[in-house]
Amino acid sequence: MKPLNILIVDDSEIIRDRIAEKLRQFGDAIKILQADNYSLALKLFISSPPEIIILDIQLPDGDGMDLLNIIKTIAPSTHVIILTNYPFAVFKEHCAKCGAEFFFDKSNDFEKLQYAVNQICTSDSIN
Repeated sequence: MKPLNILIVDDSEIIRDRIAEKLRQFGDAIKILQADNYSLALKLFISSPPEIIILDIQLPDGDGMDLLNIIKTIAPSTHVIILTNYPFAVFKEHCAKCGAEFFFDKSNDFEKLQYAVNQICTSDSIN
């Protein structure tokens, strides 16, 4: 069985590394790709479509919510987890309407990432 591609999109290398470390529990079942900006994220998404994207809202060269719209337009079955320092209700509602399955606050919900990825990996849509 080929590994699940997960794309981590965040401008902070520290955050990307922390997320990758959390995801290592899944071992060879996943392949982790990383992008530190909107442009690279879009390029990686198109060239190697991931099944799961962990996406920040604020990116140095674009808006994560715009990227979410593009992702869901091109590949609606792609699972998106928003991880942000801007956990405002208006953003959460917008992301949910655009198709994000999870919306987490980096400061308070970081530990929930493993749960979310596990939920997605064990859902019928991934298997």
